[in-house]
Formats: sequence, structure tokens, C-alpha cells
Amino acid sequence: MTSCVKKVLYITGPGNIIAAHNYWRKGEEFPEQFSKTFSGQIESFCKINNLQLYAISHNNEANIIRDGDFKLQHLPKRFNMRTGIGFHISELLHAVRLLVKSIKHKPHLLIVDNFNSYQFIFYILNKLFNTQIISILHCTLWPKGNKPRKKIHKILLKFNSLFYKNIVDTTLAVSPECERQVYELTKNRNLLVRQIRAQYNIKYFIASNCKPKHDDVFFNIIFVGRIVKHKGVFDILLMAKSLLSKKIDKVKWHICGDGPDFQELSIRIKSYGLEDVITLYGWTSPSKQLDLYQKMHASIVPTKSSFAEGLAMVAVESVLCHRPVITNKVVPAAEVLEEAVILAKTDDIDSYVEKITSLVLDKEYYMKKVFGCENSAEQFIDKKFGLTEVLSDCLEQ
Repeated sequence: MTSCVKKVLYITGPGNIIAAHNYWRKGEEFPEQFSKTFSGQIESFCKINNLQLYAISHNNEANIIRDGDFKLQHLPKRFNMRTGIGFHISELLHAVRLLVKSIKHKPHLLIVDNFNSYQFIFYILNKLFNTQIISILHCTLWPKGNKPRKKIHKILLKFNSLFYKNIVDTTLAVSPECERQVYELTKNRNLLVRQIRAQYNIKYFIASNCKPKHDDVFFNIIFVGRIVKHKGVFDILLMAKSLLSKKIDKVKWHICGDGPDFQELSIRIKSYGLEDVITLYGWTSPSKQLDLYQKMHASIVPTKSSFAEGLAMVAVESVLCHRPVITNKVVPAAEVLEEAVILAKTDDIDSYVEKITSLVLDKEYYMKKVFGCENSAEQFIDKKFGLTEVLSDCLEQ
């Protein structure tokens, strides 16, 4: 990347980058999440290197602020359809809208998250102004082990393969699986792909670092995430029923989160008669989550094979609290946090039940996974893996 970079355009997903900026400029952590915000890390990169920044998210609350050399905008999608052809139409229209703003801004460097399937449209920006492009892969290009079969998805992958192969200067991947998929998609091992890791301030986790006791009366498992079917949260109900049928009644489940399927989940818990073993909290603040982790023995991330998980940061947060993670190979965090992970078969209720039973009945096996948390967490507090330093390295190169 050349030293002529002066204007940076950052295009990201639905996050509240304006609220995050207000905390960043005061040197404070954004209280709505555990990790350092990616937008804040990019702001630090721009500040260190004296770069102008224009950042755009599609947060639903339209807003725009200017702060010195920084301009931040919430640009909601005009048509936010979620399924079928309507989804692709809304994604394409939003991408075109972003392209128009990009052309007006004429950035030297574009940093774009892969929250939009149509990021290849920025090919035009590269050709018009020779804009250098860095793509950040927060999600895999397809669910691990499950390449898309629908024609529309195959077409998008073809366009994205040309984007990564011919246009992108550097791809930053949040997990090894993201990196592998870029190489597989482009069939080019010579591309510049670098790994990054979400960054955490370890001081927030000190209170929750006390190791759990295996011989407690109950074995508590926590789920944290959006309440949607592809996150596997409904599978937890089937796991709970199966464990009870096997007379393993000490497992208690704690579900934190909100989402479009929350009401249906609540109804099913009651219809299955699981109110005594499953507690549904709704949206839970980070401070409340930390309090809950102190009472937990493990967490579960049962993402389904239909979802393109980039890493699963909730798995990292569990490990930082010294709580091992029950998950499956669709979740890339399983590879990154291997020593602290209990790996079940994807979409397989019986496999999850088998693994949970082993944790409950085998103290030695369980404690081995607890101690594995210590070796797995270091990369998420080491600044050299953070976005600010990696971007600065790219700039120097």
C-alpha cells in the first residue's frame, strides 16, 4: 500500500458507529459490547497515521456527525427485505447507493466489511480512482463445509472471486476458515490475506476468571446470541428434553438474547414443560452477562449448518471467563479455541447430548477443558493481532 493514502472510506454493517465514536474520543470502552469496536480500532488507525475518515454503517437510526477529520454516517437501507429475491434486491440497491457516495468522496483507501454480498460493485471505484481496497471478512463466504447450491449464491460467489482475486489489495480474515475460503474461491495462493483477532480488555473479565467447580449441585450452561433458528437456539430445547429422558437432571440452561424468534422460543419452552430447567433472560447487558458467567460451567454455540459464522465472538468471551465452549465445526472459533472447545457434530442433537453428558459425569475431562481456556485467550488481548496495528502494517508496506 502506497504512502499517498490520505482519505479513508470505511463501510461496515449495522453497528452504531456514532455512539461508539463518542466513547472512543473520550478514551472509554463502548459499554454495549465486550470487545473493542472495529470502528474504534479503525479510528485509532486513522488518527495515528493522520488520515481523514468517512465511515458509513447501515444502522437503522439515520444520523451524521463531523468531528475534525472524521465524518460518521448512519445510512439505513431503504428496502430492508430479509428473504428470497427481495433480500438480494435490497442488498444490491444499498450497494449501489454506497457506490454513489464513494464516487463523490473519492477515497484513496476503501476498507469494506463483507456484511454486504455485493461488495464486488466497488470494482468501479477501483477503476475510476485507483482506490486501494481492503476487505475485512467478519463472516465466512459460505457456512463451513456447506458450499451454496442455489444458483444466485453461486453467481455471487463468482463475482466475489473476481473481486478478491483482481481488485482487493489485502483481505483481513477474522479466522483461519475465512482465509481458507478466500484461497479456495480464487484458486490463488499468492493473494495477500492476513489474520486479525477481535480485541478485549482483560480487566473486564478478571471478576469472572474464577474457575468453576465441577461438583456444584447444578451444571449451568449459557447461550448468548440472537434468538434466530439458524443460531441453533431451538436445538437447546431438544437437548434439554433428551437429557431429562436420560435421568440427567442437574443441567440448567440460561438463554440470553433477543431476536425475531424470541416469542416462539418462549412459547415452546412452556409447551415442552421446560420452565424449570431453562431460564430465558431476553437482551442482557455485558455487565449482567459477566455476573451470569460466574455461575456458569460452560457455554454453548450450537450454530446450524445454514449459517456463515465468521468466528463467533461469544465463544471467545466465554473462554475469557474460563468457561469452555460446546459447539461444532461450522463455528470457526472451534478451531481457534481448540483446547477449550467440546466439539459436537453439526446439527446433531444426540451428539450434543453425548458431549454434555461427558462434561457432567467426567470431572477430569471437564477440568481439562477449563484449563484449556488459559492457552486459548491470549491472541484476543495481544494488540499485534488487532485491526489498528495490522492496518498500520499494511500502510507501511
